[in-house]
Amino acid sequence: MQSIYEFDEATDSQAAETTKKCPFCAEIIQLEAIKCRWCNEFLEGQRPITPPPVPVQKKKWHQSGGALVVAFLTVGPLAIPLVWTNRRYSLAVKIAITTAMLAITVGIGAAMVRVATSTMTQIKSLGIGM
Repeated sequence: MQSIYEFDEATDSQAAETTKKCPFCAEIIQLEAIKCRWCNEFLEGQRPITPPPVPVQKKKWHQSGGALVVAFLTVGPLAIPLVWTNRRYSLAVKIAITTAMLAITVGIGAAMVRVATSTMTQIKSLGIGM
């Protein structure tokens, strides 16, 4: 019958053939290991080659399309400088957006003048006005 100690020696010799100690944390790892599962260190000369990370440029908040729409809806033509400082738009697009915004502003201004004159006419016809 085999003693417990003899069995441990047999498994130790089999384990020694398929495992090794990590040089960083001294834990037992597989012989073919590239990276230690305990300390996550890459073993010598076996670090995988990875390309350098590509830097991602974050868009500035004022150069997004949503910010431009919100700016036009809230401050109207005062948002035109946001169009001209945006590098994504070509010159033709900048001119088109500026022209459209100015046309909308003139149209709204003309409508406001018509509403104001109509209101004044109705007030005078009621005899309330000056």
